[in-house]
Amino acid sequence: FNAGATWRDELTASVDYVLRADVTYRGDSYVQVHNLAILGEKTVVNFRAGLETETWDLTFFVKNLFDDKTPAGATRYIDFQNDRPTVPGFDRAFLITEAPGRQFGVQASYRF
Repeated sequence: FNAGATWRDELTASVDYVLRADVTYRGDSYVQVHNLAILGEKTVVNFRAGLETETWDLTFFVKNLFDDKTPAGATRYIDFQNDRPTVPGFDRAFLITEAPGRQFGVQASYRF
């Protein structure tokens, strides 16, 4: 599920302000077809606030506003390096893709 909303209004005769919020939701998802490992629900909220003119923009942003730490993904693989495999030579392991934490910054652009 994805949703976004933008509010734009005039601040002065030549400058507009813009506010934007985006929400992305992902329900539980299985790591593989055997349904033995689950990645939990994940909700990410992003927010932007900025000023715009005909020639330049200045935007402040926050990605992952509430710092959701749910993994972004996972893959099951055969671990040949394990010293004590459960089945000789075919021990299984999971590679987890960490979620990016909260990020914030400023973006500027100029049109000519």
